Amino acid sequence: MITRGTKTTEYRDMSVYWTDKLVDVASYGGLTTQEVIDGLQQGKLKLKARPIDTITFWCEGTRTRYAVGSINVYKGHKLFAIRLGEQIK
Repeated sequence: MITRGTKTTEYRDMSVYWTDKLVDVASYGGLTTQEVIDGLQQGKLKLKARPIDTITFWCEGTRTRYAVGSINVYKGHKLFAIRLGEQIK
């Protein structure tokens, strides 16, 4: 669906791995990654996303790159929602 362009938002679990990739953890004044996750999930912290311009997906041996429109906390504060922009060829 992403490769065809019919899926415009990709979701990722709010794990330590994805938080370190998507969130500017250092901007939270010394909080650990897990403390940032807990604060985001409880709605006590506002998301400070890293400035990410593009994201690449691999599907069946094909690499597809997209501009990143936005990154938000989604669905009861348990997921990151990555809004995809234009496909980059």
